[in-house]
Amino acid sequence: MDVRFVPKIANTKKEKQSLNLAKDLRPMMYGFGDDADPHSDSVALVESMTTSYLESFLRDCLDASTMAGSAKVRMEDVMFVLARKDKKKAARVEELLFMNEELKRARKAFEVDDGGGNDDY
Repeated sequence: MDVRFVPKIANTKKEKQSLNLAKDLRPMMYGFGDDADPHSDSVALVESMTTSYLESFLRDCLDASTMAGSAKVRMEDVMFVLARKDKKKAARVEELLFMNEELKRARKAFEVDDGGGNDDY
């Protein structure tokens, strides 16, 4: 029997509010040119739009993973959906993932070279 985890999507207003991105959105909105203390209706609108986008995006990722025969959403599924919807974002994600791997290799090489020994002379 194939048992899959299906993410619960918030259906009621109370469930959607439980995410509460407002505290994080306020400084982001200010950083993108809004007022230092944006109006609460503006924050609520941006929060609603962000939540809706993420729900839609994650549903598409889940659909892509199901079509691929996987029980989990993998990075390949996310990249497939991104590349289909927004090639520019997909290219940026690939660049960031590549740089992340480069940084991991550099840290690992530094730790190996360091040897973790005592540097007393």
